[in-house]
Amino acid sequence: MNTPEKILIVGVGSAHGDDQAGWLVADELARRIPNGSFISVRKAGVPLDLLDWLENVNVLHLIDAYDVAGCLENLRRFRWLNGQMICHSHNAPEDLLLNQQTARSSHGFSVPDVLRLAEKTGLLPERIVIWAIPGINFQPRSRMSEQCLNNIGKAATEIVAELSVAYA
Repeated sequence: MNTPEKILIVGVGSAHGDDQAGWLVADELARRIPNGSFISVRKAGVPLDLLDWLENVNVLHLIDAYDVAGCLENLRRFRWLNGQMICHSHNAPEDLLLNQQTARSSHGFSVPDVLRLAEKTGLLPERIVIWAIPGINFQPRSRMSEQCLNNIGKAATEIVAELSVAYA
């Protein structure tokens, strides 16, 4: 009998403006994904939290907001390959590398840093998908931008659709 892959979905965020996006997508996914499935949905305050949750995980979907410095783009989908985030969004050229600006983090360790650490410790899942939600408001006590809010439902819908196709 084939054992289903263990899938972990993690929304990374904080309570500050658009940085809430990862948490809000995780909340929406927790409502849409049935309890008791082979999929777990969690929220992290810092990417380092991932290291505690990766044991026996085959597939990781990671959701985080990124600062676009005033130029809002659409939701971006990346895959982790050979220590780099490779873009596979509908609106971006294939294999566009995530630039250095978006790799910075307000969480201390960036997502790429944590994934490289997971690889060195033998915890890195077989497949990793990173969903990057564009934002502009990351200051303490700031409100979420309308553009970022609009991407919350879109991100949840795209993730559910991808899971439905891959694991139907």
